[in-house]
Amino acid sequence: RYQKLIIYMKNNILESKKCKVVFFGENNVGKTNIITRYVKNFYNEKYESTNNSVNYHKLLKFDDYNTNIELLIWDTGLSSRFAQ
Repeated sequence: RYQKLIIYMKNNILESKKCKVVFFGENNVGKTNIITRYVKNFYNEKYESTNNSVNYHKLLKFDDYNTNIELLIWDTGLSSRFAQ
């Protein structure tokens, strides 16, 4: 379970939150390419099957709200085992 973290910087309170996002679904539909395009701004045209789960991190900064959100993105491989 993730808890809200409070970080003190220059007399301002910066709220930092973590959110877990899990991608699962049919095989060979492009889950990994969607994730890597969003996280790394990279698209791989070659197909490579994800055999295990892979974790990615993306930090979103909302300066107007003095908040950061860290996305912990899980890319699940061989998702058919979750369908049962």
